[in-house]
Amino acid sequence: MYSDQEIMKIIKLLQKGEGDDDQLAYWLQNELHGLESILDVIFHSDQGMLPSQEVLRIAREKNKPIIL
Repeated sequence: MYSDQEIMKIIKLLQKGEGDDDQLAYWLQNELHGLESILDVIFHSDQGMLPSQEVLRIAREKNKPIIL
């Protein structure tokens, strides 16, 4: 499990447009595993320029399992 600080570092890199396809695939399998919606929060919404801590909070909220 990765710390919030490590994940926020990756979020900041993504917000700056850094990283190639191979790095993105690596991050999704490692640091961002289970937070696939983080890409939606960063790239496909008006929330992408939020501080990395807020992006992480929103992504975790979106990835919570729905309990029926």
